[in-house]
Amino acid sequence: KLLDIKLDTPFDYRNKAMLELLYGTGLRVSELINLTLTDIDYTNCIIRVMGKGGKEREIPLGEYSIYYIREYLSVRNKLLKNGLNCDKLFLNNHGKGMTRQGFFKNLKAILKEKGYEINAVEQIENSIILDEFIPKEKSAYIFGNEVDGIDDCVLKYCDNAIEIPQEGTKHSLNVSVSAGIVMYTLFNTLKNN
Repeated sequence: KLLDIKLDTPFDYRNKAMLELLYGTGLRVSELINLTLTDIDYTNCIIRVMGKGGKEREIPLGEYSIYYIREYLSVRNKLLKNGLNCDKLFLNNHGKGMTRQGFFKNLKAILKEKGYEINAVEQIENSIILDEFIPKEKSAYIFGNEVDGIDDCVLKYCDNAIEIPQEGTKHSLNVSVSAGIVMYTLFNTLKNN
């Protein structure tokens, strides 16, 4: 399973906490990497997030997220460099706040270690039409938003790009519609092969 990460190094603890938090809350990656140490309210089991449009929202935290955040915090200081402090919750290997590109680089390494193929659902050059795509048994899918799509810094970590065929003037679908179409089509493809 993706969340089964052996906890040997501070980076393992960080990666486990980040993935548990994403899985348990539905945060966007941009929200995750911008969390600070003061955004977590352990008493009320919530996390305060600055979302789109600068709107703050409070999201309930489950016990797994809280447990693995606390485990990470117990080793977080080992990631700080030269006595410098950083208020970001998740740190990179330089002791600074995690970046989107750093997050996706780490995610790719975790997925590849576990034998996953990484697929972007995006209309780009050389994308594969969904109906013609044969997924591997262990596949991960990345969806972008309907306006901006998937960032180039994320696309470079993908093995394939899959395109949902569309006709007419509109050439974008929201994430939930795209996910439904892709899951339905791929489920039937795997079932029939």
